[in-house]
Amino acid sequence: MSSVDDTIRDYLFENVLTGYKPAVLFDESTAPFTDDTSKIVFTKMEGRPIIHFTRQHDCQVLLFSKTNANMADMKAIKVESEAALKALTESVKINACIANCDVIEDVTGPYRTNTNRYYYRFQIRTLTEF
Repeated sequence: MSSVDDTIRDYLFENVLTGYKPAVLFDESTAPFTDDTSKIVFTKMEGRPIIHFTRQHDCQVLLFSKTNANMADMKAIKVESEAALKALTESVKINACIANCDVIEDVTGPYRTNTNRYYYRFQIRTLTEF
């Protein structure tokens, strides 16, 4: 079974952010960050047990612009970030284990990376049973 952050990243990539490339690591010296024309979706997660077989997961989603983005690109990334957050919170069930995403941190940004990419981020919380 994939981790929660991988599942959320893949869900967004396949259903909402189809023009983005998924990143497994936030390493600007590796693909897809080395492709200057790519928009990127990256997720990271913290999890903790709650009771018995239930875990709580906080998943942060980061959406990166292409390199040297202009104001129009940054506005588009913000709109796409808001659409991704809405898709996650309105989705009743992402897969057999992940359901009911709640907003922990609304869309914030823009932030800038060392390679002159801009990004927005948001954070959700979900429960899983294992």
